[in-house]
Amino acid sequence: MALHYQVIRPSAALARHVQCYWVLEGEACPDPHILLPDGFVEIVFARGEGAVVVGQMCRPRTGPAQGRFRWLGARLRPESAHRFFAVPQTELSDRITRLEDLWGPAARDWAEANGPDVEWALYRQLRPRASAPGVDRAVHLILASGGTVNMHGLAREAAMSGRNLERSFRERVGLPPKTLARVMRFQRTLWALEQSETSWASVAAACGYYDQAHLVRDFREFAGQTPSDYRRCAVEISQAAQGHRNPKFVGFLQDFTGQRDYAGFTSFKRVFWLAGGRNGKADS
Repeated sequence: MALHYQVIRPSAALARHVQCYWVLEGEACPDPHILLPDGFVEIVFARGEGAVVVGQMCRPRTGPAQGRFRWLGARLRPESAHRFFAVPQTELSDRITRLEDLWGPAARDWAEANGPDVEWALYRQLRPRASAPGVDRAVHLILASGGTVNMHGLAREAAMSGRNLERSFRERVGLPPKTLARVMRFQRTLWALEQSETSWASVAAACGYYDQAHLVRDFREFAGQTPSDYRRCAVEISQAAQGHRNPKFVGFLQDFTGQRDYAGFTSFKRVFWLAGGRNGKADS
């Protein structure tokens, strides 16, 4: 299966709000795929199918098999996604929402759009909102620490009461601060698992978990599988991509290497095509 993937940097006008754009296109993909939480909101324009908003996620989702496809995505920064929609982000969380339900019938025209057209659409939808520097500061600290920031001190750093931070954070980001931190720590764990064959206990300590059992619980919640299953799956995908062998499934890995967030932690979004609905216990 031939796949083409490209990352495009946003213009200066939207760089504060859009992490990047990406294009993924390929031949028929006969098997389901699994989308994992990564702490970002995305608008995905699918040729011939329309456009959708993938809200903040705190559980894995299983997507359908595909024929020939071309997807163009706009990856919105966690603290800025609310600027593009008229509803609280909590209404989009753990959901895939048709863009036309949020932007109106004109959104149907954007399914066939290219990069510049999508930028123009986003720029037109950018809404003036009252600033919330405390929420922005909290998001920055969570991402910069890879999710290991001390939650007790987060409200103090944001110069807000804990209750006000929680309420504003949910409305603007779509998740509570602690949940976003857990998702980013999970993403940091994905990165660590692919860098070496170190023990689970070492990975748990390096990524800020209390112990190995704590890591496994979070991993099951966010990935729908154990760290061991994930690592085995990732190795098979890597080998398939390198042409070393032809496993039962092939996969594609969205990798934002070089697109470093804030203090240098690289955030990843994983999309796997799995043969025969493997790991089908993941939520859909």
